[in-house]
Amino acid sequence: MAEEKIKMITKGLLFNVEFSELVHFFSTNRAVYEAEFVRGGRSKEQAKEDYENLYKIFNGFDSITGSSEKVDGDFNFQVRGKLKPLKKIKVQD
Repeated sequence: MAEEKIKMITKGLLFNVEFSELVHFFSTNRAVYEAEFVRGGRSKEQAKEDYENLYKIFNGFDSITGSSEKVDGDFNFQVRGKLKPLKKIKVQD
């Protein structure tokens, strides 16, 4: 008779982040983030571009929530983000 495996599920890592706080933290530490990108192998120009792209992404969200669970050594993540409302712009013909 084959031995039955017991499936282990561990839930954790619940988070709810307001992006205004994250954007503030991210922007006040720009030099540190860019230095880490360079240390990771990017050029200074690429590090600057990567930082600016991440800033645009972070600045587009109101909040993000998520959770994870570990099932037999594999992690499964569920993430949901709420975007900021789009601003109406006046288009001239």
